Amino acid sequence: VLNAIARLMQLSVVAAIVASLVGYTQLAQQALFPMILSLGLVVISLMLQAIIVAAIHGFMGIRKSKNTSLSGLVPVIVGIAVFLISLPLYAMVWGARTTDLSEAWILASEGVDLGGVRLSANALIVLIMVFAIGLFLTRWLQSFLEISVLPKTRMDTGGRNAVVTGVGYLGVTAAALLAVSLAGLNLSNLAIVAGALSVGIGFGLQAVVSNFVSGIILLVERPVKEGDWIEVAGQTGIVRKIAVRSTRIETFDRHDVIVPNSELITGVVKNMMLSSKSGRIIVPVGVGFDSDLDRVRDLLLAAARDHNGVLAQPAPLVMFMGIGEYALNFELRCFVGDVTSGALIRSDLFFDIFRDLRRAGIEIPFPQRDVQVRPKPQPRRTTRKPAARDTKQA
Repeated sequence: VLNAIARLMQLSVVAAIVASLVGYTQLAQQALFPMILSLGLVVISLMLQAIIVAAIHGFMGIRKSKNTSLSGLVPVIVGIAVFLISLPLYAMVWGARTTDLSEAWILASEGVDLGGVRLSANALIVLIMVFAIGLFLTRWLQSFLEISVLPKTRMDTGGRNAVVTGVGYLGVTAAALLAVSLAGLNLSNLAIVAGALSVGIGFGLQAVVSNFVSGIILLVERPVKEGDWIEVAGQTGIVRKIAVRSTRIETFDRHDVIVPNSELITGVVKNMMLSSKSGRIIVPVGVGFDSDLDRVRDLLLAAARDHNGVLAQPAPLVMFMGIGEYALNFELRCFVGDVTSGALIRSDLFFDIFRDLRRAGIEIPFPQRDVQVRPKPQPRRTTRKPAARDTKQA
């Protein structure tokens, strides 16, 4: 942007010199010189904006890698404020007089009446400034809590995010109410209109409002936290982010599933990590009919006790589940410290159990069927009676 402005200033200077040389001095004075000054004001405004933004970022401790949304919001607000403040200077560059600016300020100060609400420049400036200050303080408080205070507590990541999000909602609401109050805006006349609109908007945005309220309930009650392994609406995965409207779940196939928050509140949710990360895994094993049952039980228990991921308490247990068609069915039931690694521990146990059974000479059967081959039945032979001979002599 600065390079483009510099090129425009160079072209304007050249055009002004050429216009003065060919006799168009009035054109150079009325159009080209104000353009050069305006471009200079733009450069000064951009420099001032950069300085103010850098100071605000340093004061609030905002880093782009940590808070991209806020780092992009501050330059916009500062840029708008600098532009509004520099408007009188642009007007004076293009020929406005002090009396004209005074009359414009008086007219803006008196404001206009819209639906019983008096809007003036002073009220708008106070409204914007108070809300901006409140928003900055809210974001600074969120950053301070997230970086300096909450990491020193025993709260998990989900709890920290819930606190930071709740502070943001309260801060923005308080800033808006305080800005309207200090600006002196009387919104009582708009109550009837707002009530009528709220009915229509309520019906149209019923699902959105439901998800929003559900998101607040999730952040307060925290039946589901970030990092939990849950199963909801036929989807299973790890909760990665709980937003206001929806929750993002990452499946074990690394697919992102967006679930509305109302599903987590009104639906049935299976949370494998709500009260504890420990969980039970079951390893089914089938052995031959002539196997030593006590030996099989000892081998299964030894495999579970030798694995580091299996908890000693509750102790592993071997259950004889019954006699199948071709095998004796056992189940090794044990608890693991981290249920998210249950599939990996279960695979390791299968490897160990198969190896131990092979070494012990215990048969691992497979489905068998007895097939009886019957000879093909032979077709029945029928004997024909010889034709009766005519014994009668002619």
